[in-house]
Amino acid sequence: MRLLNSCTREMKFFLSDADIPPYAILSHTWGDEEVTHKDWKTLSWPEAASDGLEWVWIDTCCIDKASSAELTESINSMFRWYRAAAVCYVYLADVPRNLRLTTIEKKLAKSRWFTRGWTLQELIAPHEVIFYSYDWHKVGTKSELSACISTITGIDETYLNGANLQSASVAQRMSWAARRQTSRTEDVAYSLLGIFDVSIPLIYGEGHKAFQRLQEEIMRAYPEDHSIFAWGTVVPRFSRYARTEAEVLGEEALAWKAGDDDSLLGLMAQSPKDFEQSGQFMCHRYAKTFFRGWDLPLTAPIVIGSSVRLDLPFCNVGPPFAICHGDSRLRKARLRRVDTAVLVCGRPNGKRFQFVQIPLLSCAGGFYGRTRELVVSDVIAEPQVNYGMLDDWRRQLVVERQPQYRPQTGDIVLRRLVSFMSRAESFSAENIDIALDDGFIKALAPTQGILTLLAFEFDQVAGLALTISRVGENAEDGNGNLYFSILPINTSLVEAEDEAQDDEMQEDESEESEESKAPTPTPTRSPSPKPEPLQFKTKHEAYYYLWYHWQTVPYRREMALPTDTWVIPESPHIPKVRIVTERAYLDDDPEQPVDIVDIIITATGADWSRGRWRPEYEQGKGGTPEEGASARTRE
Repeated sequence: MRLLNSCTREMKFFLSDADIPPYAILSHTWGDEEVTHKDWKTLSWPEAASDGLEWVWIDTCCIDKASSAELTESINSMFRWYRAAAVCYVYLADVPRNLRLTTIEKKLAKSRWFTRGWTLQELIAPHEVIFYSYDWHKVGTKSELSACISTITGIDETYLNGANLQSASVAQRMSWAARRQTSRTEDVAYSLLGIFDVSIPLIYGEGHKAFQRLQEEIMRAYPEDHSIFAWGTVVPRFSRYARTEAEVLGEEALAWKAGDDDSLLGLMAQSPKDFEQSGQFMCHRYAKTFFRGWDLPLTAPIVIGSSVRLDLPFCNVGPPFAICHGDSRLRKARLRRVDTAVLVCGRPNGKRFQFVQIPLLSCAGGFYGRTRELVVSDVIAEPQVNYGMLDDWRRQLVVERQPQYRPQTGDIVLRRLVSFMSRAESFSAENIDIALDDGFIKALAPTQGILTLLAFEFDQVAGLALTISRVGENAEDGNGNLYFSILPINTSLVEAEDEAQDDEMQEDESEESEESKAPTPTPTRSPSPKPEPLQFKTKHEAYYYLWYHWQTVPYRREMALPTDTWVIPESPHIPKVRIVTERAYLDDDPEQPVDIVDIIITATGADWSRGRWRPEYEQGKGGTPEEGASARTRE
């Protein structure tokens, strides 16, 4: 550590911490030009000398930035140096002297010093901080002005007065830097190393990746503090929910909104600015117990590229679909499945503790993406939601950033894919990219005939399979008509028939043994043949049959242009299926066709006792956590 002698202007290097004498620190914001290590001989510092401190430390003078090794060591040690200082003198070049109590907060709030990234640790770390006006008149100390500074910075007074920073959650500490700026992008992260007591290598030139590396290091240091994911816009209810059953079932149009970006975000924030509304979020008192239980030991978040894999309580406490607004060239909204991850952190609200909820939208591959919204409400709050329930809801998730879907000519956009049956499997032809959760089917090369097969399961023996094909003269160019084929499946019919055949064989053997004792009778009639329905021993056998016989199964239809609707009424053998197709064009250009499709499978009869696709809309509300958890179990 280098220190500057306040009297002789001598610069001296101290190798061991034990040899470092008492020293003061100068904190300030430079103008257009800052004093560097080369300019230290021009400085004078009378305040330190008058206070009996022979040595001072100034960041820009006492660090040789020409040495990358020294710069890295200094930045990683800076918070500790501030903490060990006898006093920190803060020079406010834009604050006048003789401030009145009624105006001091307003004047300090306008000071540039409270907006800079590096000055955050200069405010928090030293035990004693003295503020001076532009002409070196004392304004006050940190302890004297703590209430005023707390209002300006959002930092609780307890931490200004020396409380252990480890007691503050990651989200709270990030919120302190939300409105601060640095000259270099990387310094947004580097200036927070001491606040979180972590160290990372300095790589100037990496830009925003520095803040991502900081978050990864924080996850390793505080694996049970998931408030690091509690960033964004705080709302009482997710704004993208499909609010009515009519919107989901296609009885009401999905309104498209211009300027609503359809891209999804990952769990990690882009900068401390994302935590501006997170200053009240604290870890739940049982957070460490939750993540360090004997039955499910602590699993630290794992970062791979832009994705984060971690364990979180996962439930469904609201409507199961969100409305996503697509590309402006198509101007069509579509539904996307939405679930809820619960962070074991939140904010007190009277006698309740409101947990932070992150709405997660389903993506292809079993991944999830999030928006900027955080839901904080009494729906997921103590006492109705307790520690045991959160533990029961716990599961492993992978959340990653998803770019906005850009439709291309010939794409099939799944505006609605709604079914009370769970979606079991999907198959696609070669050169077909199918992403059901993302809502599109894309032909990577000219394709005619069958494109994909979707399988739905009602239970272990019953279900339904559906194929989507493209037919017609211009099918390969994406201009052909869509062709749908549907095959209801019930493998229990085969099992029942096999049992009946076994019974008949036993009866025949018994009759033969008796008839062998009597003369053979003359036959009087021949048995009448019965129609043979399509029966399969396994569901996969049915899927393969439909794949190769999609043009001959009983339920099939070629959809007309530009719009068409096909409704199969509900019966004991098949639920109600409603398919709607609509031909749209990118930028209203007839040479760029895109097909919009609704596939809605519902049932209300006794034969489909679990046919209600979700109970929430029937109640006219989002349901309770217990109902959401049971609905998730049924699915």
